[in-house]
Parts: sequence; structure tokens; C-alpha cells
Amino acid sequence: MPLECGDLSRLFLRGGPSPRLNMTFATNIQTETVDEILEIERAIMAAIKAKDADTLAPFLANEFIYRTHFGAEADRDQFLDSVASFPVEILTLRGEELKVDVFGEVAILTGVQLAEARLLDHAPEESAVAFTDVFVQRDGHWLMVLAYGVELPSEPDTITEPGAPASQR
Repeated sequence: MPLECGDLSRLFLRGGPSPRLNMTFATNIQTETVDEILEIERAIMAAIKAKDADTLAPFLANEFIYRTHFGAEADRDQFLDSVASFPVEILTLRGEELKVDVFGEVAILTGVQLAEARLLDHAPEESAVAFTDVFVQRDGHWLMVLAYGVELPSEPDTITEPGAPASQR
């Protein structure tokens, strides 16, 4: 006997076969992808900290582009050269507030990169960069195709009360 529309709604409402079964499988795959992208990002940051362009290179697609909010742009080779010859000692480099969204064969990672670096004999300086990294999946591997960074302002030395005169802000 064929099912009628009311039978289907009762079946789903009572915990029968559910579209969620496929969602569980998709969610597991997505979780694995998120974990993989985060692991790649950690490896990328470690390679940048070590100024190791050879380790970094396999994570970047041939058409990779790095952009900043100032309009500066570097292709893959320029980016790798700049990492290897960066004129500072990178003391620490880590990502915070990392979020990954997966759209089929594209993954977008956003976060804040925190670094502490020292130029020659100077005192260490901290920086914070909000970033977006875009990855594509090719032949079963995730490759970064775009990185975009925005330098965040330094924390103010003092906190002023709302409504304080402009000279105190």
C-alpha cells in the first residue's frame, strides 16, 4: 500500500528514517576537512616562523596570491622569497579566533595571526593581523590560493572613559 503525505510526516515526526542520516555523514566529512585545514594552517605558520620556504611551497597553489589592505600583492614566488628573507627574527607566530567554512572543494579560513618579532638588536614587537586564507582541493590535497591580511591597530596604552574630551582619547 503506498504511503500518503500524512504518513510521511508522521514517519519523520516519530523518529523514523530521517534526512539527518545523510547530514551526519556530511558533518563528519566536514569536521575532518576543518581539522585538515587547521592542521595545514599550523604547518604554514610554523614554516613562516622558521622562514622555511621549501616547507611552505607545497601548501601553495601555483597561482597563489598574497594581498594586503594597502593594495600590495605578491605572487607565489615573491611570497616565498619574502618569507625566506624576512629581515626580522620571528619569536612567536600563532593563530587565534580560527574559523573554517567549507564549500565543496573550497575552504575559507579566517582568524587573527599574532606574532612577536625582533629586528636585529631591537626590543621585540608584537603585531596582530586579521587574515583570510582561501584553500581549494585538487587531487585530494588542499592548496592555498589566496591569503589576505589586514594589520590591526596596536592596543592603546590607556583606556579612556566614554565621553572624555578628545585630548584624553
